[in-house]
Amino acid sequence: GQPALNIEGVITCSLGIASLEKEGEELNTMKAALIKGADTAMYRAKDLGNNQVCLAEPSSAS
Repeated sequence: GQPALNIEGVITCSLGIASLEKEGEELNTMKAALIKGADTAMYRAKDLGNNQVCLAEPSSAS
């Protein structure tokens, strides 16, 4: 079949990954730290160029 739209291009992806290292903190505090760490890592991946994956530094996710 024919494609719905005749659009050509390139898709790239930048990923930021964070993990929890502390236990016993309040859930909302942990979620906020996790999101902040992943966001910081994602922008670092974007700064490095296309198709990059960066892990959050332990201090940026806490």
